[in-house]
Amino acid sequence: MRRFVVVFAARPFSFLQVSCGELVIVFHNDPLNSHQDWWVGEVIHVVGSARGPEPSMFQIACIDTGIIRMINADLVIDKIKPPAPQQKSKSPIQESLGNEPL
Repeated sequence: MRRFVVVFAARPFSFLQVSCGELVIVFHNDPLNSHQDWWVGEVIHVVGSARGPEPSMFQIACIDTGIIRMINADLVIDKIKPPAPQQKSKSPIQESLGNEPL
């Protein structure tokens, strides 16, 4: 059985930048039983703090299992950016016609 160690580079990231509908990476390090867990989920709901509009908790659906979890906002370590939309290339027939009306 192979075991992998996941190392996340420390870089400035703020969970304040996260909003509903985004894919995020959640990392949980449980010091009581030496268990590290990370997973990817979609933010369903953002719960604001009592002192201001900043998020304090997120409701996130795991993309692998579909399980919905309520987590502290500081467990979100990064956002996953969606791929850039690709522009459709014109077919050779469309290029030969150009923009001329038929």
